[in-house]
Order: sequence, then structure tokens, then C-alpha cells
Amino acid sequence: MVPKHENSQYYRKIILIGGTSHCGKTTLAKRMSVEHNIKLISTDSLAKHPGRPWKETPSNNIPEHVKDYYSKLSTKEMMASVLMHYEKLWPTIRDIIRLCIRENTNLIIEGSALLPKLIDHTFSNQVNFIWLTDVPENLRARIYGLSQYEEKLLEEKKMIDKFVDRTIAFDDFLTKDVKDMGLTLTSSNEIKHLESSSLPKIKNYTSLIAEDLLKKNS
Repeated sequence: MVPKHENSQYYRKIILIGGTSHCGKTTLAKRMSVEHNIKLISTDSLAKHPGRPWKETPSNNIPEHVKDYYSKLSTKEMMASVLMHYEKLWPTIRDIIRLCIRENTNLIIEGSALLPKLIDHTFSNQVNFIWLTDVPENLRARIYGLSQYEEKLLEEKKMIDKFVDRTIAFDDFLTKDVKDMGLTLTSSNEIKHLESSSLPKIKNYTSLIAEDLLKKNS
């Protein structure tokens, strides 16, 4: 059961933060969670799909199924696979949202598994959305940096490049869906300062987001 929070009179709603990999979802969600003392759930914690094709630590090995996924599938096939995975995961996310609504619980959910067309419109007065996007060069640079791309062997570089291709393709897919549904996209450039800004600036930014979301549903 998701715990309730004392400041429910301020955060009466649930906030969903969606977007492609490495676009800033987790950074924004963690800042908002800490600043406003709200429970945070990542959709990655609910079920795993082949993720990053690089070692998180020197002692970790890349699983064989992850190697196969990035080595053998085309970008189109990877997109079909990940979208099928997210569709299967949606009922679990939906049940969490319903529980929070029923118990008047505050919650932030972040993850790529949050797809605009899967969101139940019956949640429209209870759930707030932030859809993040970023330009391909920023996504690629961020992934190359985190994966230490230049230090990798050729086989690993090829897998990372496929991960980048899927990441950019997913951003294009999500951007189109958000625009087609008349929803609002937020550029990661608007929150990129969160990684290096002082805490007061972060507080101001997240508070403005919170206030704006609540005004829409007051």
C-alpha cells in the first residue's frame, strides 16, 4: 500500500512524468519528490525490459538476452517490443493510480512506460501529466557520457548506438502522440539546470510546476 503524506491539502493530485530514456524524467521526479515529500515510483521498478546495454559497474556483465536484443533487432523491432511491454505493464500502473485516488494518496510516477494513449481518461480530473522531450543530439550526448562510450569495445559501441536509436525513435513516437492528443510537451532544456543548479532554484522550479498543475484542477 502506498503511504499517505501530511501535505495532501497541497498535493491533492497524482503526477505522471513520461518521456524517453535519459530525457530528465528521473531527475525532475526525484527533485519534486524530495522537495514536496511525496512518494515516488518508477515504472522501471515494476517490470524490466532490456535496458542499458553497458556495464553499470566494472564487475557487472551485460546479460546475454540484452546483447541479443540490441545486436539482432532493428530499431523498428525494438520499438514494437518495448511498446508491447509497456502495454502489458499499464494495468499494473492503472491499479496503483486507482488505489491512490480511492485512498486520497499523493504520488509521483515516472517512466517511459507512461504512454499518452494508454492513460485512462477517467483520471483526467485526478491525474496531472508532464511529458518531457529532448533533441537527438542531447539524448545521444547524455547516453554516450553515462555509458563512457569512447572507452568501450566496438561490439559494445554498436549496442549503445542501437540504444540511442531506440531512444530517439521513442521520443519521436511520444512527441507525435502528445501533439496529436492536444497535450503539452515540456522541453528538457527547461529543466536541464536541475542537474547543476542550487537547491533554491530547484525548489522554485518544482514549486511553480506544482502550483501550475494544481491550478488546472482547482
